[in-house]
Amino acid sequence: MGAQENKEVVHRFLTGVGSEGNPLEAFSPDVRVHLTGTHKFAGVYNGIQDLTERFFIPIMSQLESMGWFVEDQLIAEGDYVVAKFHAEGRRTKTGNPYNNQYLCIFKVEGGKITEMEEYADTAMVDKAFGPAQRPMSEPSAG
Repeated sequence: MGAQENKEVVHRFLTGVGSEGNPLEAFSPDVRVHLTGTHKFAGVYNGIQDLTERFFIPIMSQLESMGWFVEDQLIAEGDYVVAKFHAEGRRTKTGNPYNNQYLCIFKVEGGKITEMEEYADTAMVDKAFGPAQRPMSEPSAG
């Protein structure tokens, strides 16, 4: 597939969020997703099942409205698509707005997203969903 077709795959994913469709259909079953930062959802997810269980179910349980994504820019070269986009219409069940801005690097192979690396405003994630739980420091020896 060429760069234009890969952009279309990412476009379908972004416009599928908040719609009647299933945006996860754009992902390969063994997709690797890296959400950068130190917020509670940050980390690496390996495969749809891991992504669903450790990210989508927890975040959806805290959202009153999923809202939708608005594409600001898509740039493609070869297997990679860089997407700049933002969310609208998102609100947590506690009433906090959550309309973050994102920059994601997608790798598309065979018409499916096989990798995604997400950069977002991590302070906004903490404000909307609460800070990540930090492990307690080790007791000092002595």
